[in-house]
Amino acid sequence: MWKFEHTLEAELTCEQVWSIWTDVNNWSTWDPSVAWAKLVGKFEVGSTFILKPKDGPKVHSVIRQCKPCEGFTNSARLPLCELVFDHRVIEVDGRVKITHGASLTGLTEFIFRRVIGRQIERDIPVAMASLIERVRSMKRETVSQP
Repeated sequence: MWKFEHTLEAELTCEQVWSIWTDVNNWSTWDPSVAWAKLVGKFEVGSTFILKPKDGPKVHSVIRQCKPCEGFTNSARLPLCELVFDHRVIEVDGRVKITHGASLTGLTEFIFRRVIGRQIERDIPVAMASLIERVRSMKRETVSQP
C-alpha cells in the first residue's frame, strides 16, 4: 500500500473550508492540477463526481464518507487498484488544521505509485495552499463589498 498525507494550519473556519470542498464544480479555480470537475447529485455519501486532471484522463470518483465540517473520503477504481483521497479539517482556537491524504491499494499499486503517486505527492501541498488562499481571497472580497 502506498500512502501520502500533508497537513497545513490556517486562520480559517471549518465552514469556510467545507464550502470550498463541497463546491466540486469549482475545484479548478483553486486546485491547479484540476482541469475541471463535475459533481453528479448532492455532495453526500454515494454521490459521484468526474474529475479531469490537467495531466491525465478523467476519473470517476465516489464519495465514501462525508461529515459536514469534518471531512470526506472519495475513491476511484483504477485497473486492479483503488485510489482513495481523504480530506479532514479540525478547528481549534480560531485556526484549522487541514489534512489531505491519498492512498493506493491493490495488485497494481506498485505501478500506479510510480505513474501517479509522485505527481499526487507534488500536487497535494500546492492544492492545499491554493485552497487556503482561495478562502482568504473570498474573505477579502466579502469585506470590500458595500
